[in-house]
Order: sequence, then C-alpha cells, then structure tokens
Amino acid sequence: MTSLTISRRILLMMTCGLLAVACAARAEATVMTYRLHDHPDGNQSPPAYGLRLDNIFLADDPSYGGSTTFSFDHVNSTVLAVVDDVANTLRIFGTAHGGTDVGSSYGTEVEIFIDFSYTNLDLSSFNPSSPDLMVPQGCGEGTVTVTSEINNAAGLLDNVYHLESRANDTGNMFNFKDTTHRGYTGINGWGWVRVDGTTGTQDWLFTSSTMLAPEPTSCALLAVGALALVVRQRRR
Repeated sequence: MTSLTISRRILLMMTCGLLAVACAARAEATVMTYRLHDHPDGNQSPPAYGLRLDNIFLADDPSYGGSTTFSFDHVNSTVLAVVDDVANTLRIFGTAHGGTDVGSSYGTEVEIFIDFSYTNLDLSSFNPSSPDLMVPQGCGEGTVTVTSEINNAAGLLDNVYHLESRANDTGNMFNFKDTTHRGYTGINGWGWVRVDGTTGTQDWLFTSSTMLAPEPTSCALLAVGALALVVRQRRR
C-alpha cells in the first residue's frame, strides 16, 4: 500500500470521524436521507434508469445524440435525496452511470455527478416515512458533470450541463410520494427537467428506500462532503 493511498484513507477516516462528532454534538434542523433506485417501468428500459436526459450530449458531437439514460443502481452508482425540513429543500445528488441508449446497452457511455435542488418547499406536514410532496413551478435547478468517459465519449470529461425544472400542463414539476406510480408501490419520484439548449424527453423516474433516520443538518452536510471526496478519489 502506497503512502498516498494511506493518506487518502486517513483523510476519509477523519472526515467520517468529524461526521460522527457532529451527529452526536448537534441536533438543530433535521434531514431525511433516501437512497434512490431505478424505476422498473421506464419507457426506454433496458438498461434501467432513474434519470433520462435525451440529447444532453448532442451539441458536443452529433453522434452522441438520442435517447440518453442514467442508472442509479449500477455498481458504480450512488444517488441520494436529502430533505431538509428547516431549509425547505430537497436535494438530489450523487454518481450515476449511463449514456445513449442503443438497446440493452450504451453507445456513448459515461459516469456523471448529479447535483440538483428544489427550494422554497412547503415541508410543514412532510412525513419522512410516507412522503406526499408535490413541487410547484419555479424552484428547481442544478448541474450534471461528466466525471468519467467509459466508451465512445471523447471530449465529454469534466463537461458541466445546467438543468432546470419544468412543469407539466397542470403546473406540477416534481413529485416525491409514497404511492403507486406506473406499477410500483412505495416511494416514487418523478418530474420534469430541461438541459439548456436541448430538446427531447428529460425527466426523473425513480424509486426510493429510506436510508437513514432523521439526523442533524450538520451531519448531512458532512455526509455530502464525504461523498464528494470519495468521488474525487475514484476519478484520480
């Protein structure tokens, strides 16, 4: 084991230690963290996916266009949703694996880091174990960053794409609900987004399992930092 590897492990252990201390020491605002999964009824499955962003890479290379999906359950994927009942936000973030859908596999294949937040939410009656949240217009945006070029993806590494939420014709932008949606009973997430300068189907469609009990906001912030650190180490 090299000294660099040891140093990285020590740094990660220190981060986890700080996380534990913060969790024990502070109990202000609470958050709920959910692990997100691919929905079993995506229109473009297989491969299964939790996020669809058609034509996100079209401007980079015409051959990279078409139906484009990203799996939350791939071995290299970890995507979380964090609901903060004091900041009144829902943040979706983490690493997903995918690319242009060419049947049961990918043409252009990459890994991305998603960081998207819905803000100014009304969470006064939010039930963590059985959420019933519908997000209104005008309060969601974020980024998708290419963190790894896997196959036929030259020129995409480190590209950042801006996403904004968009509403359907009833003013509904995003749902996070314990209900039956497209054949899956449990916590479902679905809603609509748009990558700047693109066209095509672009939306969330995922399921969720409760991952952690309510915890201090400070803990959640450190957890985000730890996840980002792991992602950076994997890229090197």
